[in-house]
Amino acid sequence: MISLMDKLVNLLSRIRWASVLGVFLVITLIIVLIMAIPSSFSFKGDIGVSISADPSTIKMGEHTTVEIEVKNKNANQEVEVNVEVKTYDKNFVFTESTDSKVSRGNILIGPRESRKLSFEVRPASGALAGKYRVDVVAREKSYAEGAQDSVTVKVVKD
Repeated sequence: MISLMDKLVNLLSRIRWASVLGVFLVITLIIVLIMAIPSSFSFKGDIGVSISADPSTIKMGEHTTVEIEVKNKNANQEVEVNVEVKTYDKNFVFTESTDSKVSRGNILIGPRESRKLSFEVRPASGALAGKYRVDVVAREKSYAEGAQDSVTVKVVKD
């Protein structure tokens, strides 16, 4: 009768250890690469925000669309978020308000969900060619600090 120890030794001797180690190394490498990919979101607590402009270069008289995505990374709770977007320059304004600042409040985001917002911005009459920065801050209603991100839009002459 073969003992349990002999069966175990027999089983372990039939394993192709080079293949097992190779698969283990490949899986480890994939996990490391995924973890190394930078997140496009800037987080403060459970709230993350990302901003982009399309197109990022415009001519005088044209507009660009600023896309904002706000993410809740909390797995259990819905959050209420306020979003504030600014250009800091009276010569680069939001189409909807002709002001350099817009905000949206009371945005409910479920656990591990995100919401997208978009705004059009354009150079005001009399603006100069150059680079204009658009900043976004997304904060939970009960917090003074929030997640921040920014994008630069280049305005060129006709």
